[in-house]
Amino acid sequence: MIKVRAMIVVDSLATHPDVTSQVVDLAWYEWGIGLPDEEYQCWLRLAAEDARLNSTFSAGFVALDGNVPVGVVQLHESDIKEMNDRSPWVCGMIVKPDYRSRGIGRRLLGALESFAISKGVERLWVFTESATTFYEKCGWLPYAHVIHDGESGTVLTKQLESQRRCSGICVCPPPSGTL
Repeated sequence: MIKVRAMIVVDSLATHPDVTSQVVDLAWYEWGIGLPDEEYQCWLRLAAEDARLNSTFSAGFVALDGNVPVGVVQLHESDIKEMNDRSPWVCGMIVKPDYRSRGIGRRLLGALESFAISKGVERLWVFTESATTFYEKCGWLPYAHVIHDGESGTVLTKQLESQRRCSGICVCPPPSGTL
């Protein structure tokens, strides 16, 4: 018997607004369990905004196995209140556990980065509690260790503008500054 592996498609959430609630469920089961129900409604509103790709600071990308979302990433204006002077932020990056280690996260991040470049964004930011190594493998550089919403994690940054000038691998220094 030949086992056929379905092709995973990465696309703008704006192209698939019908999966918005499934995308929110994906993130909710990863990070939202135990939060108030109002928070879930807020996540739905934000995902609906992201599905419209209506600005540089509101975009979403989804990985689909057929019509089923298996991964998502979003672009928001801010994530950490104390770092509102840095923008935009990668938020809500998640791939279902059964689909990890297949390059889906890298493809989602690549789609988001391409979108950001098309909007003139030169630098992106992300906070992660556990995926620092993943982002570093994707060319991100650690910026600071922070406590965000009571959780310890790392803020990383990626200079996008330099990708247009460089051929091959570019290593850009992190911006100067402190928290």
